[in-house]
Order: sequence, then C-alpha cells, then structure tokens
Amino acid sequence: MIHRSANIVAHRNRLASCLLAAIAALMLFLSAAPDAAAQYDDSNPSVYWRLERQREQKFKREQMRQRRVIQRPTRLIRRARPRRGYTRTVPASKRLRNEEAVTKPAPPTSATAQPDASKPDAATTANAAPGAATPNAVKPAAQPGADAKPDANAQSAGNASKTEKAAVPQAPAIRIAVIGDNIGSQLARGLNQTYEETPQVEIVKLTKDNSGLVRSDYYDWPEKVRELLASDTKFDVAVMMIGSNDRQQIRDASGAHPPGTPDWENIYAARIASIASQFQKQKIPLIWLGMPIMRNERLATDLVRFNQMYREGVQKYGGTYIDVWEAFVDDRNRFTLYGPNVNGETVRLRLSDGVHFTKAGSRKVAHFASVDIKRIIDRRKQPAAAAGIAVAPAQMPASAGVKVLAPDAAGSLRAALPRPAAPAQVVVPVKPAAGPVVRLTAEPVATDGKLISAPALQTGSSSAAVRSLVQGQPVASQRGRADDFAWPKK
Repeated sequence: MIHRSANIVAHRNRLASCLLAAIAALMLFLSAAPDAAAQYDDSNPSVYWRLERQREQKFKREQMRQRRVIQRPTRLIRRARPRRGYTRTVPASKRLRNEEAVTKPAPPTSATAQPDASKPDAATTANAAPGAATPNAVKPAAQPGADAKPDANAQSAGNASKTEKAAVPQAPAIRIAVIGDNIGSQLARGLNQTYEETPQVEIVKLTKDNSGLVRSDYYDWPEKVRELLASDTKFDVAVMMIGSNDRQQIRDASGAHPPGTPDWENIYAARIASIASQFQKQKIPLIWLGMPIMRNERLATDLVRFNQMYREGVQKYGGTYIDVWEAFVDDRNRFTLYGPNVNGETVRLRLSDGVHFTKAGSRKVAHFASVDIKRIIDRRKQPAAAAGIAVAPAQMPASAGVKVLAPDAAGSLRAALPRPAAPAQVVVPVKPAAGPVVRLTAEPVATDGKLISAPALQTGSSSAAVRSLVQGQPVASQRGRADDFAWPKK
C-alpha cells in the first residue's frame, strides 16, 4: 500500500513538472513571436537596413571574386647606345626651329672685298668661321629685272608656321556656369566628364560648399548672382542645384522662422524667385535641378516640399526644372546606394553618408542636365544657321544667246542678254469653304430611289424571339449549322 502511494506521488510530481515546462515554453513562445515575425517584416526600418547592408556586402564579395589580378613581369630600362640605323623622331616644333636656323641668310658682306694675299687660300678656307663668307662663296648680286626664285626651305618653314598658327585652340564657343552647394559642385564634376572631349564647351564652376538659400549671412546667393550677372564674366547657360543645407530656420528682421512654417516658405520662395528673375532679365537660360532622395527620411520628406517650390519658382520665370528623384530610388521608391549608370550597368551611385554622389552618380546627374543643355544650344544654332545661308546666283549657260560687246572707254564689258520669256500663269483652283450639306438624320436612298433599310422586325407571337424567349420553344436548326444534331448526317 505504501509503495503504491509513493508511485502516485511521483506520478503527480512528474505531471506538475511537465505542466510547468509547458507553461514556460508557451510564455517563451509568446514573448519571442513578435521578434521572430519582425525578422521577416520588410516594413521594419532596422530590418530593412540590416538586409541592405547584407546585400551590399554580398555585392562587394561578388565584385572581388570577379576581379582578376594580372601580374605582369617587370622589365628593366636599359640606357644603351642606339644601334646603327636608328633615327630619332624630332617633334614638329623643334624641326621647324632647326629649319629656320638653317635657312637663315648670312649677314651681308661687301661684294668688292678682296682676299688677304698674306695667307694661302686653302688655309683661309679651312680656318674660316662657319658663317663667314669667302671669296669663292660670294655670289654675284642679282641684276634688276632678273627672275628671283624663292627658297623652297623658306616656303616650307612659312607653311609650317601658318599650320601651327591655325592649330592654336580657339576660345570655347559655349560657356556653362554651374551654381550651387556641395551637390552642385558634384554636378559640375559630372558636366566636366560629359564635355571633356568637347573643347567648344567650357564648364565654369561657381559653387560654394556648405551654402544655401537660408543662411544669407554666410553666403547671400541672390546678391552673388546679381554681382555675377553685372560682372565681365559672360556665359550662355546657367545650371543650378542647391538645397541640401537648407533644412534650418531663417532669421530676418522679424525674428527666427522654423522650417515648414508659412513665413519660412514665403521667404524661401521669394529668394528662389529673385534668382530666377535675374536670369530672365538677362535672357540667360536657367536649368534648375531638384534635390535627389536622401537616406534620412525626415530630410527626404522636407526635400519633397523644396522641389515643389523650386519647380513653381523656376517655371514662373521661364526656366527649366529637372526632377532627378526617381533616378536614385529602387523599385519600392526607397533610397538605394546602387543603381544603373548612364550605360545601364548597376554601380554604386551614392556615398555612405546617404547625401553625396560617387563619380558615377555625378555623371548620371549631369546626364539629365546635358539633355536640356543640348536642346538650348541647338535652339541657338538654328537662327544663326538660317541667317548664314547664302543663295548662289543662277548661272546662264553658254548657249543662252549672250552677246559680248567690245570694251567701252571705261574698260568694262557689257553683255546684251535676251529678255526672258514671261512665266506661265499658274491657276490654282479655289477650294470651297464648305462642302455639300448632308443631313445626318435623313434616311439613306438607293440609286433607284428606293430606301435602303433592314426588313421590319416581327413583334407578334409568331416571331422567333417570342417563341424562343417567351414561350420557351426551341429554335429550329438549319442543315449544316453547328446546332444541327440530326443523325445520320445527310
């Protein structure tokens, strides 16, 4: 009996321990379930950036795996004597100076100079200076009226000098001024890459780091633009990109205005309009690029409002606004460090700070500006090309009956041309202002005068529609139709 009671107690203890373990497991599961679910929730910001870092590290590992290191053997540079038959290539500029030195005429000497009788001729010739004139080398003076032949070497030297003068690079025909802050400076770098092989275009960088339209005490952009337009610096197109440092309060005589308030937006919009109106008065095309997306969500939200103000202010004064926001987002419209470049390859476009661009990113931003720059340049070339068209005079053939008279006292020739035939009169038919009036509600009539109309529909109880839809009678099938189920087939 005692042994049986001990077993019952032990069994109860095991059940109690199992129940406690189950309760503990249940509590642990309930406490860890949200964290486990958050690991697969992309809407969680921390999880999103962790996955983003993992994707970035994976991309770097793949790039390092694909990169091949090629080690080439080192070759020593030996300064040995040139072999026989070796010819050194002389640059054209040095060759020209050597030719000019060779073809330079000797100083004039007297034609009546007599040789010194105290010295033999051979010794005199051997000891003479390289440029001295000897009696044997004296040439008779050219007689007046004799044909003088130009020196071939002198002509070649003159032609070479003309070629060098013609090869001097000319001043750039188009100057583009880039204005802005740190982002604008990177835009200028991208435009330099875009037009590095186009000498006709010059990029003038007029950016100021850490500047903006808010802190006029640090750098007053409306006043600087006014001074720039009044100076001797002339340019054809202005490109502006600014706003990354403007998420701060504006201070004026009335006090401090936090960003986002109505007073702040009014002052900021007035400064945008001041810059755009100055370019409009000077008739200089203004291209204003909006801000791209930033990694900081609050900054990106404020920049959306900034871009709206840029668009309204620039377009109001005839400028061009370019939106580059969607060029630096992923398929979910979120910030991303990587994206397609101008060649369609996936590369890194933004730096780790989430604000500035890489070299490929600067080139991509400049691509959007270069499209409108090309359009403005082409628009300017069209009037110049139209004004420079010259119409060649029509030439009369030899068999047109031209009679040349003898020269008159003044020595000029006059030609008696036959009167051209009167051009045939071209009769242009007069097109009537309107055609014949056609009534849209008139019933069509056939050629024989009968009306062209469909047969009248049967609306009585004998019509097929009433029999099939109202009375429920089956429609009689026709031979050869799809609903002909007669068997055997006839």
